[in-house]
Amino acid sequence: MSAPTELKIKPYARLLAMIGDQLIKNERIALMELIKNSYDADADWVKITFADFDENWNAGANPKIIIEDNGSGMSRKVIETAWMSPATPHKRRARSEDRLTPDKKRVVQGEKGIGRFAMLKLGSRITVTTRPKNSAEEYVVVLDFSDYDNEFTTHHGKSKELFLDDLSGTLSSRTAKVIVPRTVVVEGVERQSGSTGTRIEIECLKTTWSQPTLEGVATDALKLQPIFTRALNNRHEHPELQFDVAFYLGDKEVASQTHEIGLLRELMESSPVLKITDGTYDAAKSSYRFTVNGKKVQRDFDAFREIRRCQNRFGAAGDDSPKYPSCGSFGFAFYVFDLKADQSSKFYLDKENVERVKKHRVYLYRDGIRVYPYGDPDDDWLRIDMLRGTSSAAEFLSNDQVIGWVDITHVGNPKLMDKTSREGLVGEGDTF
Repeated sequence: MSAPTELKIKPYARLLAMIGDQLIKNERIALMELIKNSYDADADWVKITFADFDENWNAGANPKIIIEDNGSGMSRKVIETAWMSPATPHKRRARSEDRLTPDKKRVVQGEKGIGRFAMLKLGSRITVTTRPKNSAEEYVVVLDFSDYDNEFTTHHGKSKELFLDDLSGTLSSRTAKVIVPRTVVVEGVERQSGSTGTRIEIECLKTTWSQPTLEGVATDALKLQPIFTRALNNRHEHPELQFDVAFYLGDKEVASQTHEIGLLRELMESSPVLKITDGTYDAAKSSYRFTVNGKKVQRDFDAFREIRRCQNRFGAAGDDSPKYPSCGSFGFAFYVFDLKADQSSKFYLDKENVERVKKHRVYLYRDGIRVYPYGDPDDDWLRIDMLRGTSSAAEFLSNDQVIGWVDITHVGNPKLMDKTSREGLVGEGDTF
């Protein structure tokens, strides 16, 4: 028998396209991943510009998407050792060690390097310009795969066996001229960019864009952070909440959500039938605290064992071995509206406000950032619509009459983990 031969895994470059298509469902999610990368970089704004499109979204000779922020930027070392290596353990270690971002003390969101796949989902030529702190230079990375087909099986129209390590980009440095102090208008307000940041230009776009598609991304960006809590907190006292997203078509700002946020905040303050706020579930004590229309309430979990739905999952009161939730502690708040109240009621909503309420659901946030797709109108993650359909509808509030959120943390809920696609969570046992 011959001596064993060492075999090494050598993936084809096509794997990059296959993974990207499976991880990033569409261009909206791809763009949101890049926006979240800016959040991880401690930016307090990110600006997305669609260049060389006319007002009807017809593309010119060289349409491109430009994403720029005033975040911390990347050093040469970070580019070479982390950014060019998807699935690097760098952010995973940061999260497991409960490390926060250096300036704004945000919990790091990304951990799998999905941002690189997101860029390639949008276009095949990428130019990243970045300037880190205390640097007189900026670094430029170019990834140009425009001569390959979408699956990296042909080059200049000719079939080619291309392996993953055959793909390469370039890295150069220059005296800063793009990421320099400048004034940027974000949501109609002039903001100083500072001397650090990152600018991503995506060319050779792979998908068509339209105003409805952009408005969908803008709506996702609106919900990225819990706008409901931002209505109740002074953002000057909470600088980590300062993260705004602006969308431009050429030189014109479009799809701004500032006005919509204001209307929603006003509605939530003035018109709910029920305000359930300041809610917490303490896993160590198995107890709830919350406020209902200003009245403080405390309940042990055992009090809910009188409810049939709770008994089915956790056992009835007096059971010898009662079960308790294994998800960990969490916070919550809910605003309940009467969508059918007549005009004589103080809870009456006109048609426009009824539609405004129906656009929202109960969202899931982790460390202040939304977990997708929970809270989308077509995602019944709390199974409310299913339960209303299989039992008396009167037992449950309708999904579309409640705006709210459940807030978890990585530290408090360590068994709830991201799916690789970044859409949804998986948990050990019954944690979810």
